Amino acid sequence: MKKSNGQFVMLYNEFREEGGKYHLTIDELYLYSVLRRLVNFKDETIVNVDVLEQYSRVPFHSRATESKKIIKQTLSTLKEKGLINIEGELTKNSQLLKITFNYTFGEGHEQINFDDFDNVTDKTLFYIYFVVASWKKVKGGFASSYGRWASILDVSSKTAEKYINLAIEKELIYRSYSDYTDEMARSGQKKRDTYKYSLTPFEDKKKEQDKPQESLQIDSDYPFNTGNWLKEERIDLTVDDYIIYLEQMKKDDPISQDFVADCNKRRKVIFSKNDKFKHVEEKLKKSAEEEISNREQKKKQAKEQQKEQDKMDQIKDGKILVERLKSGATDPFDNEEVYLDSFNKVQLGDGFYFIDSNNELTSTTIDALVTGRTEDLDFYHYSDDAKDELLYKLKEIVHFHGRFDINVVEKKMESIRTEIARTYNANKLYDEDWEGDLFHDSMGMEQPVNLTLQERKREFDNKYKITL
Repeated sequence: MKKSNGQFVMLYNEFREEGGKYHLTIDELYLYSVLRRLVNFKDETIVNVDVLEQYSRVPFHSRATESKKIIKQTLSTLKEKGLINIEGELTKNSQLLKITFNYTFGEGHEQINFDDFDNVTDKTLFYIYFVVASWKKVKGGFASSYGRWASILDVSSKTAEKYINLAIEKELIYRSYSDYTDEMARSGQKKRDTYKYSLTPFEDKKKEQDKPQESLQIDSDYPFNTGNWLKEERIDLTVDDYIIYLEQMKKDDPISQDFVADCNKRRKVIFSKNDKFKHVEEKLKKSAEEEISNREQKKKQAKEQQKEQDKMDQIKDGKILVERLKSGATDPFDNEEVYLDSFNKVQLGDGFYFIDSNNELTSTTIDALVTGRTEDLDFYHYSDDAKDELLYKLKEIVHFHGRFDINVVEKKMESIRTEIARTYNANKLYDEDWEGDLFHDSMGMEQPVNLTLQERKREFDNKYKITL
C-alpha cells in the first residue's frame, strides 16, 4: 500500500487481543483511528461530536442522529477502557472536546498510513486489515479459524467468513488456501484447521503446504486470550490471568470448560511444587474478583449515563418525556416512560422529566407543578376541578413561553394559585368554613385566606382561555 510521508495512525496489538482489557470493537477501533487521524502537534484532538460524524468517511449509522449517539457511546467506552481522556461534557453534539491519549499498552503496534486510512470504505474490513498487518512479522502470516475471527471481530462465524472473503476479494489480505489439515474437533467431528493470512500473496502454495503450521502458543486452541495459562515456559500467573480464568468459569460452553480444565491442570502442577502457592492464589483471585466487579460496575454506570444522556438529547430536541401508568396495567407501580410531541398532552398523574439550570436531568410530577405541593409543603388540597383548571393554566404558561422553564413555571403558577385563592374568597364563593380548612394570613389581606379549595369550589369562569 502507499506510503504517506511518515504520517500514520498508530494502533496497538492489544486492541485485537480478544478477551483482553484493551480489546476493541469494530466501532471503537475505527473511532480511535479517526481521533488519532485528527491529532495535533500537541498530541491532542480538539473536536466535537458533530465534526466526528461529518468527518468519518464510514458512517456509524445511516441516520446522522443515530450515528452521533453511537459516537458518544463509543467515546465513553474508549474512556472507560482507559485509552483516552475527555475534557468537556458529552451533552451537546456541538460541545467542544479535548481528547488526550493514554499509552499503557505493550510495545507491539501497527502503523496505518494516513493515505491508507483516508481510503477506508468499511470499518470491518479495516479491522481485518489491521489484525493481519499486526502479525506480518510472524513467519507464515496470521493463522486463524473463522471461530477466532468471530471472537476478534465480535460477530458470528458466518459474518466473519463473509467479511474475510470480501477482504480477500478486494485484495486487502491474502489467504493460503492449501494450508490446512483435517483434525478432530472437540465435538468429535472433523473440522478444517486454521488458514494463514498475509498482506502479500503466498508465492508457492505447494511449498507452503509442506511446511508445518506455525505454532501459536497463545490462543492456538481457544478463540479468546488465554494469558499465561498455556505458555510452556515458566511464567508467573498474574491478576489478569485469573480474570480470564474466573470469567471462563462462569460460562458453560464446552470450549470454556475445556480451557478451565487446562488451567486446573496447571494449577495442580504448581500446587505440587509450591506449598505457598495457595496463599498467592487467594490474593490473585481476590484481586481478580474485585477487578471484574469494578469493570461490571463501570459498564453498568456507562449504560445508565448513556441512557440519561439519550433522554437529555430527546428533551433538547423538543420531545416531552413523562412517566405514566402503562395502558391496561393493574399494578399501580407498573409505569413506563413515554415521549410526547407536545406539552399539551401531559396528564395530572404523569411524572415529568426536564433539564434544570445546571444542565442536569431532573424529574418532578405534573401534580406538584400544578398544586405547588412538595415534601415540605402540603397545605394545598384541591378538588379535581381545581386541578384541571390549574393544569390548563400550566399548559398556557408553557405555550406562551415557547418551552418549559422550571423557574418561569414555578413563579407564574404560584401567582395563579394565589390569585385563585383571593378571587374565590373575595367573591364569597364558599358557603361556610369546614372543619379541617387551612388558612393563611400573610397575603396582604385584612381577612385570612382559605387555601383549602375543597369540593365547595364553584365553577370558575376563565375569561382568558385560548386554544392551544
